[in-house]
Amino acid sequence: MRYLPEISSIVLITFLPGLLLVLAGRPATRPLLAVAQAPAWTFGIVALLSAIQPQLPIRWGLIPFIIATVVAAAVAFGVHGVITRKWRPDLSLWRNRYDWQMLAFALVIWLIAIAPIVLTSNASNPVQGGDSNYHYNQLWLMERTGNASPLESNATMAGIDPLPWYYPNAWHALLSLVTVGPQDTLAVTNASLVVTPLIFLLGAAAFAMVAAKEEKVYPWGLLAASFAPLALTRLALATTLWPFVLAFAALPGLIGAIIDNLGKTSIRRIVLTFGIFLLPLIGVFAVHPSVFLPLSIPLFALVVAYLLWRGWLDLQNKRYARGVGVVALAAFFVAAAYLFMILPGPQRYYFARFPKVEWDNIIAKVFFSTSMFLPGGGAYAVLFYAAVCVLTLAAIFVAWRKRRHALVIAWFSQWLIVLGSYLPIDGISHLTALYYSNPNRAEFAAAIFLVPMLGILFYEAASWLAKRQWKLTEIPLTRTLGVCTVIMLAVTAYGFKGVAHDTKTTFNPSEDNVRYLATPEEVEMIKSAADILPKDAYVLGDPAAGAALLQPLSNIRVVWPYPNYPQTGLDAFLLQRFRLIDSDPFICKILNDHGIKYFYDDKARYYNGGYTDELRPGLYGVDTSKGFTKLASGGSATLYRIDACNK
Repeated sequence: MRYLPEISSIVLITFLPGLLLVLAGRPATRPLLAVAQAPAWTFGIVALLSAIQPQLPIRWGLIPFIIATVVAAAVAFGVHGVITRKWRPDLSLWRNRYDWQMLAFALVIWLIAIAPIVLTSNASNPVQGGDSNYHYNQLWLMERTGNASPLESNATMAGIDPLPWYYPNAWHALLSLVTVGPQDTLAVTNASLVVTPLIFLLGAAAFAMVAAKEEKVYPWGLLAASFAPLALTRLALATTLWPFVLAFAALPGLIGAIIDNLGKTSIRRIVLTFGIFLLPLIGVFAVHPSVFLPLSIPLFALVVAYLLWRGWLDLQNKRYARGVGVVALAAFFVAAAYLFMILPGPQRYYFARFPKVEWDNIIAKVFFSTSMFLPGGGAYAVLFYAAVCVLTLAAIFVAWRKRRHALVIAWFSQWLIVLGSYLPIDGISHLTALYYSNPNRAEFAAAIFLVPMLGILFYEAASWLAKRQWKLTEIPLTRTLGVCTVIMLAVTAYGFKGVAHDTKTTFNPSEDNVRYLATPEEVEMIKSAADILPKDAYVLGDPAAGAALLQPLSNIRVVWPYPNYPQTGLDAFLLQRFRLIDSDPFICKILNDHGIKYFYDDKARYYNGGYTDELRPGLYGVDTSKGFTKLASGGSATLYRIDACNK
């Protein structure tokens, strides 16, 4: 495999640092849980080091990160030793043969899951779209400057204006650790698309095992992930929300580890557990703050449900005053949360985006929200999503009967937000603003809790069949793995067309696709720019027309690395008036002051809600017949040297 070194490097940098911290601070953790939570611990180290890096005399890179990891592990080891008074770690659980067998099996399931991506994509080409443009170029810039601070690293991402702004960039900082210079940006980023499914698989299966309180559920949890293709593989391809997907992929393993550590719930245990897992919680937040919803809303729902249950018990036992008081407290919490979202105040900024949906096609929308529907794959894909709906209902029934009430309530709290993305449910739909009113984002959150329920369902169904049909008291492990593998292969083959649809629109979208930036001919021309332009070239051009791809594809600097809309300053001036270069001398002054000597020209087209020549009129209708020298062309795009401003 061409990108095997990049894939291997990303796997190692994602798991090994976190594993070292778990071994140092929590050595009694079994391997399945240690591996599942490791990425979140790694993200925590990345988050803290990148935050303080500008105050240190270092460039962001692998060596400082290794030193920080060793220091963090030493601190964790010391804290554990002081608390437990045991300085010789007990690693007996790490000799658990079953865990290592399951980790090996997880790798097999991962290879099956990513096979459609590998077989249908050309990773030497860029993923097109506004979000992918930003992520490629933020990583490219980080490699160029050596600055990974979430407050500073995106300086110049908006153009000539060097002022940075806060952006949660732990995803970029993590990949930068295994990126060998700006020219390696494309390969590392594209390789990461097949690593994220591994993180989700390991975490979801471990979460299922913890939720079921049965280690034999683990392989069924791996299989269950295949029935949530949006979370496993497709969302990263279909939407390019890469930091979001990475953060959410790491959540199941972290949640499973937290629940396992809680044991019997008590205030003291909750506080202690929060302290232990503060670093990985910071880590997932640093990758993408949207993890706030799948972490906080289930907790809120569980508190409200518990209060209602206690109130009901009190009323049943004729403790009316206490029962009414507890129910009233639950109602107060719900009302307070609702008022917090709708009343005036700074928080309104985050909850103001109400989805533009109506009370129509209710049955279809309930189906979409329950099945985690994602377009692509043809009409027969609807049968798969219908099966997911049936399995979801069965999983809810089985999980409830097995007294996994908290898991069902947690899933239900996220499913309501998905439904609120399709239907205007006052209060619930306000929460979708934190997901940009995008149902697919909310569906990933629901999948975090659905996959463990499906894992429990599959395990219970297999156990029932073994006892009733095969007269077995226990299913042999080899038979379990064989059945899971066969079903995984069947599900993956059935969904192959859907993944192929995603990779096509990801790497080679049609011109009417919202993510379209450049034709294959234009991409080839952009790649050739590295041999045409000097290494210090600075290129002016519309990022929505493909110009921004020059950085990750050719290592050539551009003025605007992603399609933004500056309203003031020199950037706005050029975007509005560059076409007047032959009559406005101030344009040449700007170009000369900043060393901009090249122009990427392309025809106007519709992109992401508007026509490019209306959004950036100064870059269209430029008279290139004089004052410009043609250097290369591909498709409708042409690369020029600007001679009009030569002194």
